[in-house]
Parts: sequence; structure tokens; C-alpha cells
Amino acid sequence: MYEEIFNLKLDALANVKIKAINSVEIGLGAPTKFDSDKYGTVKVMFDGGKTATMTGLAVEFSDGDYGYQIIFNNQYGYIFSSDMAQWQRVTSSNGSYQVIQDYINELISNNKWILENNLLCARGLELAQSVGVAMPVGFRQNLYNLQARLVARNLKLKESDSVQDVQEAASPNFSVYNQSLVTFMETPQIGIIPVIYIIVVAVILIASTAVTTWAIFKSLHAESKADFSLSSDLTAQLVKYLPADTYKQLMSENAANQKKAQEAIDAASGKSLLNTIKYIGAGLIGFWAIDKFLISRNKAQ
Repeated sequence: MYEEIFNLKLDALANVKIKAINSVEIGLGAPTKFDSDKYGTVKVMFDGGKTATMTGLAVEFSDGDYGYQIIFNNQYGYIFSSDMAQWQRVTSSNGSYQVIQDYINELISNNKWILENNLLCARGLELAQSVGVAMPVGFRQNLYNLQARLVARNLKLKESDSVQDVQEAASPNFSVYNQSLVTFMETPQIGIIPVIYIIVVAVILIASTAVTTWAIFKSLHAESKADFSLSSDLTAQLVKYLPADTYKQLMSENAANQKKAQEAIDAASGKSLLNTIKYIGAGLIGFWAIDKFLISRNKAQ
């Protein structure tokens, strides 16, 4: 219901059960659209401790906030991305199939975000070097470490006997910097490892292996979550460190650069949706949808 308003489809959120930590405002029914990007809302209080089920549909408001459709007490409503810290996911016991699949989905989401950050950072460092601007040595080492761990996590996921229907893809927006990342990672002064820019973007857990693989995927998930924060910090610092003309050039090269840079800055400062949505396994809203990320190997290469 209300699909004409909630026009973003987020499969990762479909049928996800959530619980309000404290009393929190929600929207009732659906927002009323006044013009092309303005909405009016009717808000009510949702009691702490009560649960709702997300439908997997969302709407983006003009102020950058999102509304996620929910069902509660046999009626429709929506919660706001700015209030996500007030909600937690209701999960099954450790080792259950759905819990592990959720860990894997968020692991993949983190890996995708980190890869795009790494591609943008590699190009930023390349541009800085081309104009003789010295960047902190730590930037280069941190980027190398992030990419090295990403390669290792991706390989473990891809070669795991516990998953099937593995799909791989490259970034739809940042593949223009594939060679920049390859060149960076092949710099002898830092280290040489196989460079990947085509990563796992979807898998299905084999149900019979859920219990035995719990610890493995939990560990990979924890590492990816930590690297997500480190990657956001590095990207935010690096783009702010670039001279104005170099930053302007980087932003003009690719239409997605400005959004990516700002999101990294927001994530590093704690302002972003990225820091609050993660724990319910949603990934990035409208940004990591599989259909946007999947492209052919030939095009990627």
C-alpha cells in the first residue's frame, strides 16, 4: 500500500522486525505530497518496547531524511532515518539461518562501501602526487591496509563452502578509478597484492551450514564494520586535505564524487544515516541496491 509514495524498494528491509528502544515519533499512514519534493506528515508517538515490521519500501524527503514504511497493529506508518538510533532489530538466537544471512548481507554492504572509498582515495592520492602536493604518509598505508583486508574478506566469502549463488560486480560509478587503485596497490614501496575491483555483491547461505559457520561470518562482519568506520574517516580526511583546485578537479571527474565525498565526511562526523542504519542490516539506502551495482564483467574490465 502507498507504493506511489514509498517508491524506493529496499529488499534488505523487507519483513525485518524492529523494536522501539524508547518512545519515538512515527508517521501515520503515508506522507502527503504537496509538490515535487515537499511532504506533509501526521506524527504519533510509538511506545518503547513495541514492535513493527518493515515492508522494504521507503521515501526520500527533500531534507535528505528518509521514511521507511512499517506495519504495526494492522495499520501502516513509517519511521524516520533521523530516528534510527531509537530502533533495534529483533533477531533470532545466535547461529540461526537468518541472523547469519543478515551478517553476510551487511558484510557485503560494508565491502561495497569500502571499495568505492578506496577507489576515490586512490584517485585523490594520484591527483595530489601529479601536482606535487605531499599527503600524510599514513593516508597511503591506511588505504593499502583497507584494500588488503577487503581482498582477503572477499576471497573468504567467495570461496566459502557455506554459500551459493555468488554474484560479483564492480561499482557502477567508481569503476572509472579501477586503474588508479591498481597502480596504487602495485607500488613497491607499500606492498604488492592482487588487486580486485570486482567483488561479491550477493550470496545465499546454505541452510545446513548455518550453525558451523556462525563464528566465521561473525568475525568477518566485525572486521568489515570496523573498516567501514576507518574507511569513512580516511576518505573524509583525504578529500578535505586536497588543495581547492585539486579537490575541484576530483569532484568534476565523476558525477558521483561529490555525493560520495560528502557522505564520507558526514559518516566520519557521526551525522550520517550510515552510522545509524547499519545495525539493522539495511545497508545504504538506495545506494547499494543490487540492480545498481551489478554490471557486466566486460564493462568493468
